[in-house]
Amino acid sequence: MIRTLRIQLTDICNFSCVYCCHEGTMNEYSILKNRNLISFIRACHDVLGICRVKFTGGEPLEYDEDICDIIKKVDRPNIDYSIVTNGTNAEVLKKLVEEFPNLETTISLPIPLNEMYLPIFHNITGSLNFKYDFKKIKNVIDYMMLNGKSIKINYVLCNGMNTKSKYIKEIIDFAKQNPTVKLRFLETAVNNTNNRNGCMERFVFRQNDFEKILIQIGYEKSVINKYNDIRSSCMYDIDGTTIKLIKFFCGINCTECPSDKSSLWLTSTGHLKICSYGDCHIKIENWQYSQIAKQLEKLIDM
Repeated sequence: MIRTLRIQLTDICNFSCVYCCHEGTMNEYSILKNRNLISFIRACHDVLGICRVKFTGGEPLEYDEDICDIIKKVDRPNIDYSIVTNGTNAEVLKKLVEEFPNLETTISLPIPLNEMYLPIFHNITGSLNFKYDFKKIKNVIDYMMLNGKSIKINYVLCNGMNTKSKYIKEIIDFAKQNPTVKLRFLETAVNNTNNRNGCMERFVFRQNDFEKILIQIGYEKSVINKYNDIRSSCMYDIDGTTIKLIKFFCGINCTECPSDKSSLWLTSTGHLKICSYGDCHIKIENWQYSQIAKQLEKLIDM
């Protein structure tokens, strides 16, 4: 049953992370406008029962319209909203979380919050102003914690760059010391938008590799007692702190996909998909509520 709508507000990003999967797209523009998104979210809620909306990118805070305006005007109070961001546009993010205290915020962080690792941060993100950008990310995380706001941190495991045992231990220790932080490790996604000529294979760091590190840093018990959240993720209890590993499961054979098919993806170019990496999609041409409802029914039948 579809319950989540992921909206790629834009594919534009101020970073060029080596592991970026581009939400399965390679767009360099966005046709999305607030007036269309408001109708679209309403239709998804009313027709499909969507109760969660997640804003992604690119970097969603680079979207050139007001995200707050979307949430206000959709006017469906039982929808939960979330955003996945690199955290560098601190002022816009603070405005969002202040106006919508229940907004679930996920910050993608490629290294522990330690300036010693700035060269790695630069190598992973490609940021030209990496010292300034890292400081902004650290400040916004500090702001969230000081104000008691829960925050998720996505740490993408990029083999040979941020997967040494000391890095993983340090980011786990950070989560253990800060109860408002939920830490998620992500396996590097490899798809046809980021793996041209096999360039991504060297960054692959899978569950077995991750668990070897956990054992190495003293968390063998958490590996033994791990449990599956859903088929595409594992949970580990580390001294009372739960961390999650999200596994990259996409393969050639879609019939073997372990996904629970509970999400829809809307790309920045107006394509609606039931999988971020799949080719099955519908191009939304007419953004009127009644026409969107018909398109949603058509997609479900595909």
